[in-house]
Amino acid sequence: MFKYNSLLYSKSLIEELQNNFLELVDLYIQKPQTVMKSIINISTKTLFISSTFTADLIEDGFSFWAKKFDIDVEISFSGYNQVMQDLLDINSPIYRKDGINLLLIRFEDVLRFLNIEDNSKKIEQIENNFNKIISTIKIVIFISLLLLVFLNL
Repeated sequence: MFKYNSLLYSKSLIEELQNNFLELVDLYIQKPQTVMKSIINISTKTLFISSTFTADLIEDGFSFWAKKFDIDVEISFSGYNQVMQDLLDINSPIYRKDGINLLLIRFEDVLRFLNIEDNSKKIEQIENNFNKIISTIKIVIFISLLLLVFLNL
């Protein structure tokens, strides 16, 4: 069972994510001799990570698991809090035709520079930012593989 914030995510979305994850786990359990990279079918060797926070610390974890699953990958990071800039800049690595892009978005980061006390105003600001990101992603998704992770701490 996944734990999530029901104000940000619908139950159906979380159930779909959970089912997809469990299918992948079942496939791996049924065929343990199957190498993970054949399940994932990665044809690329690059991973670009852009986040609303300092994400460089996860590089060792990604490298560790890539090695465990025999996946040779080059990992690069955007600058601190550059998600929207990366989405809007057509010269950003996000717009390359190969590779995987991972966006890590923590919505409370949107609020840290704003002095908003009212919870309904906070939610409104988060929704506005979410909609901006999604509308921009609709363009990027046709160009490259994009993984989007929303974090709620």
